[in-house]
Amino acid sequence: MSNTISRVTAAMTAIHNENSISLANLNVDFTLIKLEAPPEFLGVGRTISHSRKRSAEDGSVHKTARKLGALFASKVPSTSELYRAYGKRVSEISQSATANPQPTAKDGLFASYVGADSTSLWAAVTSGEGAIGVHLLACMLARMWNGPEATSVWDELVTKRKEEISEEVERAVYPSKFDADVCASTQELTRDELALWDASARSWIESADKAKAREHKQLILMLDNINVPVNSEKSVYSSVMVAWSTALVAPVVVRIPMDCLVRGMPQQVQDAAALLGMSSWHLYPDMVILGTVTAEVKQGDQLFLPTALLTLGLQFANKNHQSVSWSLPLAHMRYYGHPVWSQRALGQENSRISMDEFAYIVLGAVFGGWMEYGRSTDDGLSWLLKLLELLDKFSQNTKEPCTVGEMLHNFDGTVEIPWENVPLHIRARQISDPSTWMGWLFIAAQRIIDSKGIEKQTAMQLVALGRRRTDMLCPNYDRPLPLFGLSDPFVLIHIISDEDLQVKILRHIARRLKLSNTTHIIRYRHNPDLQHAKETQGAFFEFASVLPVLKCKIRENAEACDRPDRDSSSYARWLPIRTRHDPSTNQAVGCVCEIECSEDCQCLAESTECSLLCKGHGQNDVLNSCGIMNHRQMLMNKKRSKDIVNYGEYCFPLYDFWDDMSGELCIKQGCDRSYDEEINHLCQEDPSLRVGDSEVLELVLGAHSECGIYAFKYPHISQISSDINLPRAGDCIPPEIMETALRPEVLNLGPLIDWLSYFNQNELKVDIPENSYSTAARRDGYGIYTISLRASASATEVYKLLPGATVSTSIASRRLWLSKWIRPEFKKKTDQPHLFWNQQLFRGEALACIALFDSGSYDLDPDGLSKVFALSSGNSIYVAAPLLCDPHEMPLEREVRRVVGNIGRPGLAFLIPPTEPKIRKPNNESWMHINHAPFDGKIEDCFQQTTIHLGFTAYNLPLRDDSQGDNIIDRPASLVETIISVHDRGQWVADLDVISALEYGRMDENPGEPCGLPTVFRSGKPHFISVDNWDEFLEAPSDGILVIRAHENWLARLAFTVLSVNRRVRTIVLPNDVCWACCKTSIEDAQRDLETDLLFLIC
Repeated sequence: MSNTISRVTAAMTAIHNENSISLANLNVDFTLIKLEAPPEFLGVGRTISHSRKRSAEDGSVHKTARKLGALFASKVPSTSELYRAYGKRVSEISQSATANPQPTAKDGLFASYVGADSTSLWAAVTSGEGAIGVHLLACMLARMWNGPEATSVWDELVTKRKEEISEEVERAVYPSKFDADVCASTQELTRDELALWDASARSWIESADKAKAREHKQLILMLDNINVPVNSEKSVYSSVMVAWSTALVAPVVVRIPMDCLVRGMPQQVQDAAALLGMSSWHLYPDMVILGTVTAEVKQGDQLFLPTALLTLGLQFANKNHQSVSWSLPLAHMRYYGHPVWSQRALGQENSRISMDEFAYIVLGAVFGGWMEYGRSTDDGLSWLLKLLELLDKFSQNTKEPCTVGEMLHNFDGTVEIPWENVPLHIRARQISDPSTWMGWLFIAAQRIIDSKGIEKQTAMQLVALGRRRTDMLCPNYDRPLPLFGLSDPFVLIHIISDEDLQVKILRHIARRLKLSNTTHIIRYRHNPDLQHAKETQGAFFEFASVLPVLKCKIRENAEACDRPDRDSSSYARWLPIRTRHDPSTNQAVGCVCEIECSEDCQCLAESTECSLLCKGHGQNDVLNSCGIMNHRQMLMNKKRSKDIVNYGEYCFPLYDFWDDMSGELCIKQGCDRSYDEEINHLCQEDPSLRVGDSEVLELVLGAHSECGIYAFKYPHISQISSDINLPRAGDCIPPEIMETALRPEVLNLGPLIDWLSYFNQNELKVDIPENSYSTAARRDGYGIYTISLRASASATEVYKLLPGATVSTSIASRRLWLSKWIRPEFKKKTDQPHLFWNQQLFRGEALACIALFDSGSYDLDPDGLSKVFALSSGNSIYVAAPLLCDPHEMPLEREVRRVVGNIGRPGLAFLIPPTEPKIRKPNNESWMHINHAPFDGKIEDCFQQTTIHLGFTAYNLPLRDDSQGDNIIDRPASLVETIISVHDRGQWVADLDVISALEYGRMDENPGEPCGLPTVFRSGKPHFISVDNWDEFLEAPSDGILVIRAHENWLARLAFTVLSVNRRVRTIVLPNDVCWACCKTSIEDAQRDLETDLLFLIC
């Protein structure tokens, strides 16, 4: 009995102790608990930076991981095998020098922020199994949604989970079993903490994508070819919870994904949660895609056993979805209002690509407006490279070296030599130069042709994306016709030199206009061969029908005509047998004759007939001025008529002249007789034939001096020409005609270059009648179109200094010509070629450009970024170049460089300095450190203990973006006040405003460059004073030349440069190899305009 009592007493004591422990747990801040990381994750711990590790183990991110892990602990399935596989994968990624580089000296003050942001990952690993699962969910949300959307989802998940716990406790018979959940639900999780949690996961997956680039691209290629939703749940909480658990481990009914796969068990899925998990966690099992054609994707991921095969049963997918899609009503997106219904897709439309790959999207947008010339990507590439080949042939006429920068433009884009004064063959070369937007497209097209495998498939998908986003370049009304307008018949007709091709094009236009032979006729300039030209004294004009004509069969006795025979239908041409002078044409060529020859006629002086052939211009005249038949001309006309008949067309004579009073072109046609009979008939006409007895022609398109379509100006249809308005949809030359036209022997190089350089019909130097068809876009040179292309090429130039940087494919949904980083004056029409970017970017504009392309959507006003010295976004920190180099280098104002890393802030964080940086005041006890000894000529580094650090104040100003509503809670971009502080031996010295100081203009840019003279310092006048510590600088004398010895210590040199300039002291930054003779010359020059007697030399 006593034993039983003892056992009961012991049991009661145990119960009491257990309850005490449980109650004690409720009073302990469990967020401070840190667990030992599993061995699979130790690779992350060995490579994470010290500052990130401190935050992940003891800082706010660790607390967030503990809170989220505890809050969702009962919702996270047990997936130990998945966690182990994921640990191996992230440890592998952490070892990648591409994804996770280690800081170097060149990173300077950003060294603490270099590398992959694995803060949230390591915080989860050291917080427990539940926190690892929550980190995996963070990666899924970051992969699919943008920052504000993901933060909204997190906020709603936390709120709903706390409500769910409260309801579970109320329903429970023993509420105490929910004590841990209740404890977790009482913890506050602010929106800022959730945004930082998302930002870290977002930066991590960007870095991991770099390390697993090949596998990630192959997965994206596969995802772009399927249509399947993540799930069809209607609420945010249920949809995310289902997707999360589905991706982690198989439910009871249907066994799905990752934990089973890593065990080597084949799985089949019907929704996309597993695919989203694979992409987010960088796990790549082999896959089989079921559909009309079964496709097998081999990834060869060593984390999976050969038996692990994921089968996608996509025959059950909803075809209304695009790729892997997810739709959610985001109720926590705005302060007030209905839920924001958002839909995202996982694929090329929501991914990150290189700037070179962005060119493929632009190519697709160009091809999207090329109609039959770009029905497929291969067609578009073929035509584009044909144009490049044509330009190359024209440019091969010289071997003279020439570059755009050397011959045409200064650095800032100002033209040194007028474009029209540059030789044509050199202009042809410059059009395809990589510095032009057209050359940029040529290079992108050639890259696609040369690519293979995954790279080729990715390029083709990006081109296809661009084809679906043609409005990124311009509205439809401003888009030139295929081949940059060369297929526009109104443009091509003035560029080609082949008369038969001109006629073919004009007939094509006539068919599109639905013109008839009874209302219109073609007139063109005939260019005979050399012998013919010599005999006819030059070129002359002929006429052609716009459509095939029906000719009566000619009887042997030529007395009558049979009825028209349908089989006798063919095109017709007319050869003129009489012309009168066009006074305007005469004046243009210098001929002084009117109707009759004058004594000063140059034709008579050369013993030739007077006609419009003066100086090789005008028309042939088969009659001499006296009216006597010119038999030589008759013979040549008959020979020409036979050539036309052999060509397969009818040939008739025609009587044409220019009316003396009205100056109008008049003709009288001949037909249905033999050629000789028609000539005899027309030659018997009275030379003073009146206009009323003939047909008056009016030019409706083309030019009098070359070729054109003329309307018969009958009295009853005198306004016929004004009714012509060609629809844009069919307004291009058929490809089969263009194939013939794109040859050097049939094109005039000058007009071709002028068109490609300006996209303006006025540059073709032809007379286009006002009543001819001409769109406003063609008259204005397609301004919007060229602005977008120039901006794209200019952004590429900015990104050339940012190796490894990526851009969002969402940029394809933006209207590039409206970008705020393009200055308004640049958008105005100028007389310069549109091929070159003539806007010198300021730093704010370069950063605004980067922000737009990096985010794909946030278009910020560059005027508000003038003080910004760095931008942190994703896994990149874009830094103004002066902060990453020695001050002697003096980089360009617009130059921005990239550091792989993140400062740990969500969205786009623009770093700005405080308005009035502080500096340490002189200390009365510092006198013992101040010597100001004479400089002995030794160049050394006395500031090896000087360091520069970044810190942040509480000032954070959200920036408004037009793409977001006014009442959105989480602003995607903000100005973050950042302190650049100088420390020496651990003690604070001063804060810096680097950009403002370097722009102040009190620093000599390139003094003391080596010149070959002796570099030994010789003491004497002027006297030099050494500055070997910070106290000597802070309490510098009021006059003299102070030499700050910080040799090859660029951070210290930068700090001294900024502070000395801020003191309004003239500063000279010397190179590492100092020529003291040149240095003294620079000092003498500087002393002439000194406002004080003090001067700093930084060596």
